[in-house]
Amino acid sequence: MRILRWLFILLGVLFLGGIWYYFSQQNASREAVDASKTRTGANGQRGGPGGRVPVVAGVVQKRDVPIYLDGIGTVQAFNTVTFHPQTSGILTEVAFQEGQDVKKGDLLAVIDPRPLQAQLDGAVARKNQ
Repeated sequence: MRILRWLFILLGVLFLGGIWYYFSQQNASREAVDASKTRTGANGQRGGPGGRVPVVAGVVQKRDVPIYLDGIGTVQAFNTVTFHPQTSGILTEVAFQEGQDVKKGDLLAVIDPRPLQAQLDGAVARKNQ
């Protein structure tokens, strides 16, 4: 039993050593290729692909950097509100704009009052009858 345990430990160490050797050889070959590329550029000059790059000095400025994101998609508001009127009817006027902050009691929309007025007049007439 003891020999079997030592055999498994030896096989595990050999396995881990093989993995380490494999990856260290891959890194060494990559570094050699990178070093040969930086010695001579694409046009035969020293300094990497494309030759030497001139260095230009600039003036240091403190300012905001604009961030532009171009893309195709839809935008959805973080908070949305759906409101339901107490009565139904045709909407004749909307008294707010999208994105505007509204408070409790603000006028949001105007519903056509003519059908509601006709219903009220009919109910009053039936009551008086």
